[in-house]
Amino acid sequence: HGLAAFLRTQYSIQDLVVEAILQKSKDLALQALLADPVIETTWQAKKILEEMLILQQDYIQIELK
Repeated sequence: HGLAAFLRTQYSIQDLVVEAILQKSKDLALQALLADPVIETTWQAKKILEEMLILQQDYIQIELK
């Protein structure tokens, strides 16, 4: 049961990531990070998201604003 719950959580996170990219939504990308149990704070999620969007700007077309 534990593994299934873990996989459901990871699937939900990846689904949010895909939706964020398709919709070019920074808010959905942030929600995906916040849903991840390894992310401890909103501040941490925002910092990771900003860095990721800068590093992947050639591939992920989500505005940094």
